[in-house]
Amino acid sequence: MTQKWHKMIFLLLPLFITSKKCADLDPWLLNCSFPPYNTTLPYEIDCPDDGKYPLECYPFEGIDCEGETKVIQTLQCYPSHGKDPGIALCLSVVLGFLGADRFYLGYPTIGLFKLFTGGFFGLGWYIDIFLIALRIVKPARGGVYMFKEGANFRIRLPGPNFY
Repeated sequence: MTQKWHKMIFLLLPLFITSKKCADLDPWLLNCSFPPYNTTLPYEIDCPDDGKYPLECYPFEGIDCEGETKVIQTLQCYPSHGKDPGIALCLSVVLGFLGADRFYLGYPTIGLFKLFTGGFFGLGWYIDIFLIALRIVKPARGGVYMFKEGANFRIRLPGPNFY
């Protein structure tokens, strides 16, 4: 008798479960299309300025969901263009009392103030060296620091040569 109830519960259970929206599915239930394969540098992507690469994803076959099946997921990436943090740090150390580092990073108002006050009377000059070295100060208007070619934090996408 109990076995019949168990079978009945499992048969009726799908009627009470509502399917999720496709946008709310867990990432491992989505099949994402990666960028086309590049023969010279495998699975290297052009990273946007915000550091988030959009991927088109669709639910795997057999996964039921409601609404738009195309889901945009973001992949963390590192841009290879932008302001060089080494140049910003050198400018901060050598010409920081004149505001050259802030001009380079796109903060002309702070640069002018540092120029006319001697780097905020010397104290701001030293503080800016640490802020730029720790990359707390970023380029203006949503800019990014450039990541060089041989960096260890380069992104690799899963594929046949994934390691």
